[in-house]
Amino acid sequence: GTLSWRSLTNRVTGTFSAPASLPLNFRAAVLGPVQSAFSTITVPVTIVSGVTGVNNLGGPTVVGTNEESDPSLRIRRANSVSLPSKGYLQGLYGALLDVDGVAYAQVYENTGTSTDVNGIPSHSIWCLVDIDGSSVGTIETAVAHAIYVKRNAGCGMKGSISVPVTQIDGTTFDVLFDQSSIQNLWVKANVVPLTGTVDNAFVAAQVLAQFGTSYGIGQKADSSSIVAFIKGIVPNAAISAEGVSTDGSTYGSVVTPTGVNYQFEITGSSYVTITP
Repeated sequence: GTLSWRSLTNRVTGTFSAPASLPLNFRAAVLGPVQSAFSTITVPVTIVSGVTGVNNLGGPTVVGTNEESDPSLRIRRANSVSLPSKGYLQGLYGALLDVDGVAYAQVYENTGTSTDVNGIPSHSIWCLVDIDGSSVGTIETAVAHAIYVKRNAGCGMKGSISVPVTQIDGTTFDVLFDQSSIQNLWVKANVVPLTGTVDNAFVAAQVLAQFGTSYGIGQKADSSSIVAFIKGIVPNAAISAEGVSTDGSTYGSVVTPTGVNYQFEITGSSYVTITP
């Protein structure tokens, strides 16, 4: 027959022949990254005729995110209100982040009279972007226009990507910048249950989903953030021997990208090792 009831977000209707089970999607009652261990949602709040039991036999299909913190909001606001400025590094940074398809951006500036340690010529800038999407050419054009509008007159540029921007008089001006380079990051930890059991495969999958592409350009990676995240997923577990690595062999509590233009990424499940 047909059975109809309401989930936390909408009406759910299923058709089946008794006795049978029916898989359905539900949403958590609270906002944020709600984690549910297997076989823990077993008590229905409202008794429905014909339903003999409920259970979550798998992990969440979509994990939510925390509400934006006040410090994050202040940083985002500072970037947004910098947009009208010109010849100001924060204004350029805000303009790059405002380009649809740019996930991360970074702007380095050399105000000295000689080339600096990052290879930036004197009185020049180096714009780096992480382009998230398939329309790379279109996004690169938008990035070039943002740099053209915001850079200070006479300011030099560093970069292997050159995009010509047509000026008002019909001439072209070549804008230089680079895309960030991806650097693999390895993660490991021992997760031992204090009570009950822990699904280490589930923990590893959640670490990959949370941290896989979350690092900014030039950002360091630390194991303490990963430990805090794991503890939030499985509070009934003890976590030890945690570490992050750039080669999968030598682990430490903090690792630094090879260069300021590199960006850490956990590129697959083989880079996350969760052991009992």
